[in-house]
Parts: sequence; structure tokens; C-alpha cells
Amino acid sequence: SQSLGVIVNWNNDNDVVALIVPGGYGAPHYDGQPHYGQGGPSYQAPLPPNGNIIRAERPHDGQFVRNDRPEIAVDFSEEVNPNTIRLFVDGVDVTDQASRSPRGIVFQSPSPLQPMQHRARVIGRDANGQGFEQTWTFTTGNAM
Repeated sequence: SQSLGVIVNWNNDNDVVALIVPGGYGAPHYDGQPHYGQGGPSYQAPLPPNGNIIRAERPHDGQFVRNDRPEIAVDFSEEVNPNTIRLFVDGVDVTDQASRSPRGIVFQSPSPLQPMQHRARVIGRDANGQGFEQTWTFTTGNAM
């Protein structure tokens, strides 16, 4: 898989392999512009800028957490269309494993995250059809 350009992550504790296909379906293109995946408008359509619809994200941007299975969540300041919300963790679409509502999305990893910096990204549309996007990072580990 790696020789074909796929990113391979192995979790020895749970015997789980995670494969990330750069540029694959639902993944961002590497042209510097975010794009919608499944559940949004055309895959090639760039996202409009965020309009302060995201009230808070957890873990907070730049936060260090000792827990290797932190709750990854976003609270919205107004209702959004839950069918358009997508959550990505380290480039992997975890939306189907998350709980979505018009006021937020919550995800708990079924297996421990590696002790390193992680990137979370949420995209979607509000009740009026306006797009939003937020990206943040947090770090997991056993010691600071």
C-alpha cells in the first residue's frame, strides 16, 4: 500500500490498520483549497469561509491531552443541517462513527490515538445553506 502512495498507520495495541488514500473520495485535494466530500455539493466546489458558526471545539486548538481517546467535538452557535456535517480526524472521515445534531457533533475514537499531534476538521452547511469549515490541532500523549 505504501508503495502506491497510501499512508499506513498500525495500532499494535488493537491490531488495527488505518489506510489514508491522499486525494481519494472524501479526502481534500492538495491544491490548498478545501473541498466537500460525500453529503455536500459537488466534490470540486470550494468551501465558503466560516461565518462564526462554530462556538467551540474539543479538544481546544493547540491543547495537550493525556487521554489517548479524547472526545472530539464541535458545538455550533446556531442550528446547522446535520446531514451536511462531516468530521475528519487526521484526514480520515469519522462522521459515520460520530453523533450529529443541529447543535453539534461528537466523536470518540474506538481505539487509542497515537501520542502525537492530531488534526481535526469539520465542514458543513448551516440551516440557510451557508457553508462553514474549521480546522484545529491537538496533541495526545503520556507526558508533556
